[in-house]
This record gives sequence, C-alpha cells and structure tokens, in this order.
Amino acid sequence: MYSRRLDWLDARPVVEGAKIRYEAEDADFARANARYAAGGASNGVVVGGIDFADSRVTFTVRVPRAGDYRLYTRFANGSDGGAASHTLTVNGVASGAVDYPVTGWDNWQVSERQVTLRAGDNLISYGKGAHYAEIDAIDVAHPAH
Repeated sequence: MYSRRLDWLDARPVVEGAKIRYEAEDADFARANARYAAGGASNGVVVGGIDFADSRVTFTVRVPRAGDYRLYTRFANGSDGGAASHTLTVNGVASGAVDYPVTGWDNWQVSERQVTLRAGDNLISYGKGAHYAEIDAIDVAHPAH
C-alpha cells in the first residue's frame, strides 16, 4: 500500500515528494558554458559563465500535475564578492532570485525554494544575478501533503 500519492508522467510512475533530477549540461544555455571534469559534480559537468545580462540556463521540466513544487538548485559559489544569486524565470514570468552563500568552487550545496508549475512542460530559466555561481543540476519535487 502506498502512503504517498502516485502520479503518472509519460507512462512512468512518479511518487509525490520524490525528486526528479535535471542536469545543467542537458539544459539549453546561452552566453554560458559547460565546464567538464568538475570535481564532485553529479555527472562531472556543470554550467558556469552565467556572467552577462543575456546569459541564460533554461531547463524544460515536465511534471504530472499543476501546483506548487520544491525547486532544489545544486550550485557552487566561489565568488570573491560573497553571496551570489541567479535571477529566476518560470514559464516567462520573473520569479525572484535563487540565492547562494559562498561555498567555494566545486563544493556543491543545494539552495531550495518553491515554484508554481503547470501540468506538462515548464521552462525554468536562470540568469545573471549578483556575483558568480555555477549550476550542477536541479531537482524538482511535488511536496507531500
């Protein structure tokens, strides 16, 4: 017997609260670059160089139903200037920022926040914010009720 809601996405089961991972190197990115052989990164590759006003890393995220989801951003911030951030856009709507404390480069941590997604495909975009940080991956989970 399940103690959590079970949804279906593309003929695959998705358990409520389970994280679905999206690797940054598989996202669409512009004026940013993939860095290979990144120590401790989930696939050894990260996206960095998100340094310009028109830099973007855009993930296509697919979820089984509309609602509030937890967005976990796996990042490293070795900025000399201190805490960093990326702007966040969800389905074309500005959604604030994702903040990153200083961790050092290749010291991967997770920043967590809530986003509202629609059923099916969603576009989650990160842009240049304060200072500099790299993205390893994101995880998306529908919180258990």
